[in-house]
Amino acid sequence: MQLKRERSWGLALFGLPFLAVGIGFLLLSVLPTLYDGWRMTSWAQASGSLSSAKLTRSHSDGSTTYGVEASYHYRVAGMEYRGERVGINGGSDNIGNFQQQLGARLEQQFRNHTPVTVYYNPGDPAEAVLDRSLRWGLLGFKMLFVVIFGGVGLGLLLFGWRGKKVNDTPEARQQPWLRRPEWVDNRIRSGARSGTYAIWAFAIIWNVMSAPPLFMFAEIWSEQGPLALLVLLFPAIGVMLLVWAVRKSLEWRRFGVTPLQLDPFPGAIGGDVGGEIALNIPFDPQLVCEVTLSSLYSYVSGSG
Repeated sequence: MQLKRERSWGLALFGLPFLAVGIGFLLLSVLPTLYDGWRMTSWAQASGSLSSAKLTRSHSDGSTTYGVEASYHYRVAGMEYRGERVGINGGSDNIGNFQQQLGARLEQQFRNHTPVTVYYNPGDPAEAVLDRSLRWGLLGFKMLFVVIFGGVGLGLLLFGWRGKKVNDTPEARQQPWLRRPEWVDNRIRSGARSGTYAIWAFAIIWNVMSAPPLFMFAEIWSEQGPLALLVLLFPAIGVMLLVWAVRKSLEWRRFGVTPLQLDPFPGAIGGDVGGEIALNIPFDPQLVCEVTLSSLYSYVSGSG
């Protein structure tokens, strides 16, 4: 048997944009946020005064996003500094009610002329922030793009680059079914293993997607009351998917590859199809198996 690998460069190129989106979110947003949160834990504190503070609102497509804008001044070692950075993450969003709470608090402090705590970098006092909280809900939302887009892109890239092995002998060119190495010896193995892997991948992706709302469940409950229980629907489905994946894994472990041997090999169009399937279970004369033959794939060559 003479094997060669047929790579799908089109599939690999198709996966590159997805991988780029995932890597972009990871390198440009998630990791910088975690790094800023880590280094800000050692920043010093100073008392500051607000020059302005405003909760901004933006309406589009039936949803409202919120942001916080503020300017403040503070003194360090006799020097006065001014800052405008409010939190670790800038911009507007509607993930939870962090922006609304922070904006309302700063607006009230500005109206009452209440001093604010400013966290500044001891090595560069001009670098400062008013709130250094890590927003895990927002991080979880961004990780969806990292995991889903990055995972899909990486999977497509690897599958395209890895390709598939085909039998490239003269006999295989004349008899196309022999191009599949696993069919050469008339032992056609089950695809249950790859199906089990696919179920696990889907279950993991689903649970990653449904996890962020759990971090915001308390906030959603405070706003929506019992309606927040709907948030638990998707994690519940995720648990069922995991149970399904475990059951498929146990089935795979029990039955194995269940090789099929055809007689005749291959089955002829318009003729008979027969064979036997080997099961990795003890023989029981009372055991009855139901076999269903279905056409899963067909193609037309040339003019048909």
